[in-house]
Amino acid sequence: MNLKSLLTGVILLGICAAGCAPREAPLPPRFPISGTVNYAGKPLASGTIYFKNDARGDFESLPITDGKYAGKAPAGECRVEIVAIKSKEVEFGGMKSIQETNELPDKYGLHSKLKAEVRAADENILNFDLEK
Repeated sequence: MNLKSLLTGVILLGICAAGCAPREAPLPPRFPISGTVNYAGKPLASGTIYFKNDARGDFESLPITDGKYAGKAPAGECRVEIVAIKSKEVEFGGMKSIQETNELPDKYGLHSKLKAEVRAADENILNFDLEK
């Protein structure tokens, strides 16, 4: 086998490998959303709101500051999770670590039944009033 044949084979192998590589599916388009989050009648000081499209498996997380959030989320029906994580330093047996706790009831976090419809053509102002 000569050098020219070997080089041609390597180039063809590279082209085939590149063409066979798995491609990531593009993310669905995101649309503007905004709103407020109140807890026990007061604006949530800080936290995170998640818009999860369980059917597609995608989600968007947005920060909450002074009870307000804004950003973009995928269109469709989304399950909404809201958390307010607080960190504090704890000491145990002479060792320090950070302990994080969610200040909201779990019914608004992982076990949330909150729903929202994000529409491509709407303004998408979605407000949430959470009870204790």
